[in-house]
Amino acid sequence: MKRLKDVILANTDFDFDAFGEAKGRSISDKDRDKLLTDLSDVNKGNTWLVKIAVAMLVLLFLIQVTLILINPKETLLLQGLTGILGLSAAGCIRWLLGIWREKTNTETLVRLSTDLKGDALKTVIMVLARSKNI
Repeated sequence: MKRLKDVILANTDFDFDAFGEAKGRSISDKDRDKLLTDLSDVNKGNTWLVKIAVAMLVLLFLIQVTLILINPKETLLLQGLTGILGLSAAGCIRWLLGIWREKTNTETLVRLSTDLKGDALKTVIMVLARSKNI
């Protein structure tokens, strides 16, 4: 599965001048179409990952509620499972937030890529390539 960072870095084969500005060729329509295709692949993969993470969180919640309803007096088992599943829930939430951030960044870049051309698109890609949040 492609990641947004990989797609951005694959489209930053520009040279830089002494001031850190991108120089060289502009992004052609062929490159832009390839970028849009790659971004669409990233978006589809992230959509599946979000669905998986949400399903895992719902399953964890249902397991905990079921344990409470089945045997409300056995709190020791529930406490033990809550501790184990709580770590998993926190991990799922963190993973979900990371995927969601990448998904929104991808959708924003898809929208910008359809409207921007040439040097303007190159500038956006260069800003994203330098960002630590992709």
